[in-house]
Amino acid sequence: LPPFMLLVSTLPPPSPTDLSEMLAEGTKESHDRAENCHFVKDFLRGRIKRELFKRGTMALYYVYSAMEEEIENRDHPQLAPIYFPTELHRREALARDLEYFYGDDWQEQISLSPGTKPYVDRTHDVGERDPVLLVAHSYTRSMGDLSGGQILKKVAQQALKLPATGEGLNFYQFEGIHSHKGFKQLYRSRINELELDAETKEKLVANLAFGFNMMDLGLWCFSGMLYLMIVENCAMDFISNMTLMIIHFTHMSLLILVMNEYQTR
Repeated sequence: LPPFMLLVSTLPPPSPTDLSEMLAEGTKESHDRAENCHFVKDFLRGRIKRELFKRGTMALYYVYSAMEEEIENRDHPQLAPIYFPTELHRREALARDLEYFYGDDWQEQISLSPGTKPYVDRTHDVGERDPVLLVAHSYTRSMGDLSGGQILKKVAQQALKLPATGEGLNFYQFEGIHSHKGFKQLYRSRINELELDAETKEKLVANLAFGFNMMDLGLWCFSGMLYLMIVENCAMDFISNMTLMIIHFTHMSLLILVMNEYQTR
């Protein structure tokens, strides 16, 4: 059996001071707002255009490339326990999806859009200045990919009539993980076992809200488990030249990236 399967029955019950519980509690209000987002509802009903899905996949390629590069390049004791490149890294899977959508010359056809660049830049900045913040970043994305992401996969496959063999949806396929449930339990235990003091945990929770001065760049949200948070409103036309708070918690990033691209077209 994979090692994480042996741990399933031995994990301790959750505690309010567990980092995973603190991250969940810190985004609880965002979940409620997300459930009523019109764009999310449309996506889940299969109302998504192929071109927007392609652009979202392109944006995710840059986001995951940045995150994986930072995690690989940082020799930090808090990152090592949650480093699962074989199981979780998505860059190569996204590259295969882009090749399916754009063809053999996909690398010449894609580019880092203005809608994705601030998030990518922020990821590199965090990795450079305070890499421990990548713990929450990596954890929330991965947990979402293994949860709500699997729902998105089914919806997209049907709505876009993608091949049953998985082309265009490699991002959601985790060949190195035999049990999503078992692996998520292992990953959750690893993040809870990190030797972090209360102040650092609070910092990680607080930094789920990445504050950017978007100035005319519009809406930026990377969220998860079919949820998104727009500071005061959950609407397509929410654009502000004030600092927007970006809530990053499980997987909804694909929908948000697609929505960002749609909004800036």
